[in-house]
Amino acid sequence: MYRIILIALTAFLWAGSLKGQPAWQKTDSVTYSLYLAKDWKGLLAEADRSLREGVDFFYLRVRAGIAAYERKNYRLAAAHLAKAYEWNSSDEFVSYWYYYALLSGSRQDEARVLASGFSQDFTDQMKIRPVKGVHSVMTESMLSFNAGYKRLLGENIAADNSYLGYRNVLKRQVYKGVGLDHRITDRLFAFHGLSHLGIDRIQMFRYIPGLADGQVGSRTNQYQYYLQGRYIAGNGLSFSASVTWLTGESVSNYMTINTAGVSFLNRNVYDISDRVFTAGIAREYKLLRPSASFVWGNVNHNRQLQARGQLVFYPAGNPDIYLISGISAHNDEGEEHIRYVTDHKLGFRTGPVWLTGHAALGRIRNFAAAEGYVVYNMPETVNGLYGISALLPLFSNRLELSLRYQLMKKEGMTFEYATPVEYQVIPYRFNENSLLISLNWYL
Repeated sequence: MYRIILIALTAFLWAGSLKGQPAWQKTDSVTYSLYLAKDWKGLLAEADRSLREGVDFFYLRVRAGIAAYERKNYRLAAAHLAKAYEWNSSDEFVSYWYYYALLSGSRQDEARVLASGFSQDFTDQMKIRPVKGVHSVMTESMLSFNAGYKRLLGENIAADNSYLGYRNVLKRQVYKGVGLDHRITDRLFAFHGLSHLGIDRIQMFRYIPGLADGQVGSRTNQYQYYLQGRYIAGNGLSFSASVTWLTGESVSNYMTINTAGVSFLNRNVYDISDRVFTAGIAREYKLLRPSASFVWGNVNHNRQLQARGQLVFYPAGNPDIYLISGISAHNDEGEEHIRYVTDHKLGFRTGPVWLTGHAALGRIRNFAAAEGYVVYNMPETVNGLYGISALLPLFSNRLELSLRYQLMKKEGMTFEYATPVEYQVIPYRFNENSLLISLNWYL
């Protein structure tokens, strides 16, 4: 009985091999002919059919990867070539195409990891620049101003029967920052950012009993150091972590009134000392890049917790057009309820320029964005953020020039005192316009 079962099993496997072998040969012949004819669309269709039927081999993946690359579907090309590279990592032809598929598909860190394993002769021959130290240097500047500045200064901030009215009005902000990105190990990269933010405000006082009205300037100087680490685990999986230190001081004034009804302005210094930490994970797929991150720390002396999910969609399989949607759940110790902030981006390429439109909705205050690179710690609340940016590569992609216009719909607070100790908070709204310019050099 055992011998009969063994003979039957051997016959079954032999018959299966006869059936699979012609399929393999046919696919090899057809895809090679399509490759020589440069029929990239037909080749991809044949490769897709073959893979659905379970027929997969090295040269099929190589040809499908090149076909996808030629059709500018770089992320699909990377998926095919990754499989071919897994089977034969010493093939320089595959290494070359895989490297540029990753680079063109907006997977630069993975391309750098791949290039770190290339020989010196190969990188010299193919004019590939592996990252050995500092990879890029960035500088950026931003100017923003309150579009309703004059209107707000002209408003009456206290009723006739009030004791005191107070309002702090944003005038302008000036931001300057520098950063550099460098390699630590073959799979670990770091970004350092150092910046200064100067904020000018006008403080408004109206003391009704003595009819003492006044306006005085206040100044905020804030310094930020940002450190981010990125670890490329392979197969499209990556991890990130960052820490943000915010220091500085905000110099302002407050009014006191003596028993004789005479008002005095007193200088007040508020020390800025915020810390924000983030940790995240992301995975690359043919058309998608899902990611999740967690944020914790202290902003304005309140503990902050944020959980964020984001999905990047590349409908064409390349960065020429992309959609980004994200949502954050934010627990601020200073508020009773969890707040939700959604953000969205639409980017596309037109000629040599990439254009991106973006929007964020929700109450943004004591909030961290861009993996902690941007921290909203000012007294105003952002109720909506809208912008558009343009990126222009120059000098064979060695330099990137970026311009961004942004509109923030903000909400400030007017304090109206009925007595020296009783007051109500009255919100006021204004728009802040900003223009940011940045340069990024790739070394």
